[in-house]
Formats: sequence, structure tokens, C-alpha cells
Amino acid sequence: MAFNALSQPNRLALFKAISNSNDGLNTTDAAKAAGTLINTATVNLTVLSAAGLIQSTREGRSVVHRAQPKAVRKLADFLIGIVDGKE
Repeated sequence: MAFNALSQPNRLALFKAISNSNDGLNTTDAAKAAGTLINTATVNLTVLSAAGLIQSTREGRSVVHRAQPKAVRKLADFLIGIVDGKE
């Protein structure tokens, strides 16, 4: 599911923007950083969240999105396992 989530350019741009932020990004800022519309970002953020790549938390009137490093490490370990012939 993570590969599918990252395979779409808008989702990848959103994930990069969120990953590069220190404290996460709200939906509006994530959309601006990724160069996409808010409604498009909202749909794509839902996909990234379902894949476990980001965590979305309501903070006041905003939803803040943060990357999940453990999920990225798990994905990287899987790929390394393929290269090393362990998968």
C-alpha cells in the first residue's frame, strides 16, 4: 500500500513537504508546499495516512500532518531485503 501511495506525483510531493517540516504541516501549508489544490491534497493526504506514512492530528481548527519515520524505515528495510536477496 505504501508503494501505491507514493507512486502518484502529488502524493509524493505532499509526503516530501511533510517529511521536510520539523513540526508537521497543516493541510493548507502542505498543499501550498506541494503545489496542489487543497481539495486534491485532502484526498491524497487520506491515502498517505491509510498507508501509514503520515499521521494526521486535529489541533484546534487545523489538521496537522506528520511523517511516520518507522513506516519509512520498514519500507526501506523491505527494499534492502529485496536487493540483498532476503525477500
